[in-house]
Amino acid sequence: MSLGFTFLLGLVFCLEQRIWAKNGLLPQPSIWALPGAVIPQGSSVTIHCRGPPGVVRWQLLRIGTFISRYDRTSDGSQGVSTFFIQSVTYINAGIYYCIYWKQGVWSGRSDPLDLVVTGVYKDTPSLTALPDPNVTSGENVTLLCETSQYYEIFNLTKDGRNVSPQDFLRQDHNTFLISPVTLAHGGIYRCYGSSKIYPHSWSLPSNPVKLLVTGNIDCETENQVKYKSSFPVMDFQEENQYDVLEDIQPEKDRQMAMQVSFSLPTYSQAPVTFHRCSLFTLYLHADRSP
Repeated sequence: MSLGFTFLLGLVFCLEQRIWAKNGLLPQPSIWALPGAVIPQGSSVTIHCRGPPGVVRWQLLRIGTFISRYDRTSDGSQGVSTFFIQSVTYINAGIYYCIYWKQGVWSGRSDPLDLVVTGVYKDTPSLTALPDPNVTSGENVTLLCETSQYYEIFNLTKDGRNVSPQDFLRQDHNTFLISPVTLAHGGIYRCYGSSKIYPHSWSLPSNPVKLLVTGNIDCETENQVKYKSSFPVMDFQEENQYDVLEDIQPEKDRQMAMQVSFSLPTYSQAPVTFHRCSLFTLYLHADRSP
């Protein structure tokens, strides 16, 4: 990174901090990209900025190969503004922030959005899971990314999303150690190469590696009193408690819970065993006799 670029970057953040200090009472805007933040070169992407209702003026700041600002106005009814990029190139890669103008001042900046463009370098890496992609929960697995040319940085995605360092125990240049493996680590992985100068410009994707994790789900068992049915066939009722997402924000995973219960036609009290699991809750009736 050149000295001039570093100076400009510092100046931008200095000015932004002064803006935030002046206008700290305004809600912080949010930012996300659809269909995601890892985009193949030549594809389109839409960056969404969200603030309180009534905002009519937005700015999108990009820090990458160049420092750029994009202005946008909206009617303010939804509090959301969009910035559409028809065909991304390495120039569009970088860190994005949203700010908005309201009540005569600028808001503070949003959290950063790291927009990655893949396929900038035409080398195709090879990804391998060692010792095997089929692992048991609690074991260790190493993902090895190999390329025909040298890269200063190797990057990993899981199910199309950039993997953060918190998702694995250690990275040693082109190896990623996951220890211990949990059920949450299961998914499809790909690796990419990049440079320190242009960390958001990646190579072509590697071959996909599907990590299949098997193991028991830990449950807490409690004895409770529920109801039993006089009918041999029970009505099955499933209630999904998913949040209603007005906007999808891929950079922030949302936890979802599901409850499954059995609704019975006629009832009398009977002891049952209640199992609370990390993925779902299941009510089991111990006795179905009248």
